[in-house]
Amino acid sequence: MNDLKSVGVFCGSSAGVNPAYMRAAAELGQALAAEKMALVYGGGTIGLMGECAKAVKEAGGRVIGVLPRELDKPFVAAGTFETELILTDGLHERVATMFERSDALVALPGGIGTIDEISQALSWVQLGLFFKPIGLVNTAGYWDGYIDFLRHSADEGFVHRRFVDFIRVDENPERLLQKLKEASPSELDKKHNW
Repeated sequence: MNDLKSVGVFCGSSAGVNPAYMRAAAELGQALAAEKMALVYGGGTIGLMGECAKAVKEAGGRVIGVLPRELDKPFVAAGTFETELILTDGLHERVATMFERSDALVALPGGIGTIDEISQALSWVQLGLFFKPIGLVNTAGYWDGYIDFLRHSADEGFVHRRFVDFIRVDENPERLLQKLKEASPSELDKKHNW
């Protein structure tokens, strides 16, 4: 059983078209606060990002925002929800800082940036640089296509199936957090990951 004190959350800075996405972001934030897990996120106040951070803050939880200096603009309003705000020198440093400060990583629905960030985490697992649980909040089947793509990549010999199986998936944020607590890095062979 993992003792998760902080969870890095990648998600859209937009609300998306389905209201279920915003509800899932709020539910994840509430579940994090209830579990006494700090939210480590991208530092924004809009879209799913802002909804998740707001829910954590309103429930009395800890919010750690990690924001590149070039995105610290008035429309983002960094500092609104954070207990702690970390400004980085760019996007790469932001992601590395989020990985470092998190005991597990979760992706809510999101766009290219979210896909990039969760894929980078999986890449680090494959390279043996990162052994923390990874999960997808699969609201309304949002991540089905991504999971199918990873399975296809495994079938075609580009990704080992164990890395696809390493990802925890659930549409319910609270259940997903429980799955992440139960995940074990020993599922992977740390010496031979590719």
